[in-house]
Amino acid sequence: MIRGDQPFRPWGRIDNVLSAVPIEDWSFIGCVSAEDRCSAVPSNFHNYGTISNKLVFRIADKPSASTDVIENKTDQCEAVFKANGFDNEDFFSVALSDPFGEYANKIDDFFGNLDTSKLLIDITTLPKRVYFHLIKKVYQNPDAFTDVLITYSEPASYCSESLASNPEPWDALPGFRIGRGHASQQKILIGIGFEPLGLPSLSEAGEFNNSSISFLFPFPADQTANAKNWRFIREIFPNAGQSQFGVKRIDAKNVPEIFDLICGEGDSGAIGLLLAPYGPKPMSVAMALYAAKFSRSQNSPVGVYYTQPTYYHPDYSTGLKMVGTSPMINCYVIKAASNFLY
Repeated sequence: MIRGDQPFRPWGRIDNVLSAVPIEDWSFIGCVSAEDRCSAVPSNFHNYGTISNKLVFRIADKPSASTDVIENKTDQCEAVFKANGFDNEDFFSVALSDPFGEYANKIDDFFGNLDTSKLLIDITTLPKRVYFHLIKKVYQNPDAFTDVLITYSEPASYCSESLASNPEPWDALPGFRIGRGHASQQKILIGIGFEPLGLPSLSEAGEFNNSSISFLFPFPADQTANAKNWRFIREIFPNAGQSQFGVKRIDAKNVPEIFDLICGEGDSGAIGLLLAPYGPKPMSVAMALYAAKFSRSQNSPVGVYYTQPTYYHPDYSTGLKMVGTSPMINCYVIKAASNFLY
């Protein structure tokens, strides 16, 4: 639904969103990984535009028994990037555990040497700490880009085993920390995913006792995903009947709708919010847009907190979801003709 006081925010399959847009030149930021879908946008974007400047993160997890398998699969995916016009110098290798300043400095260098004002951010396998930072930089530098797209490719299937584990302690994403007094009393919105990643122990320790909590529940969902989503809640609050929390069902891919819901919960910056992005990546994008827009001194505090996993299953996802002969690449227009749409 489009309200009269809101701009039209195009989103959907990339072929539908960009089919009527002239072929133009874009700068690209993405991530190569062990997942087949990470190369979907580089393999298919020639249908919608050209890519001049390129920055592709290659991020190494902490060493594990799966390291060799993950590295071999990542090498194969990197070869797909290179078969579609990417060169060795377009890749930036960094460890997940490296200080975030290494990521931020590389992004600053990249932004300082662009040939186009159009930016494409492919979040398919890009870590949250990176794309939240990117979205905030876009808002902090309103004159840097005339057009900004975010893309997200869906896999054919996910692994039936645990997708991620060994989470780091609960902490703010870079650039989204709020004071301890605020953090313990904020209204909290938690995006529901398949892995609660340390949230149950935080709940047991009383971290959320003084907070009003709402879960953003992906809906509709198939039976398997629905069961995993409810398990996510039950692991955090085993005695659900004794806990005060809300469940807000929402289309997990509809970024405009999720953004508007968060705006309602936070009264567009007037009410302090703590956002916990555990849900599907488009849901996390909506959180990033809200936090980037309203985490300013004139508004109530907006924090983003997460328990970053340090291990990902080598078969986290497989293949690329297809709709007929078209890959399922979701596309969101964040900025168009120098106008922010969020």
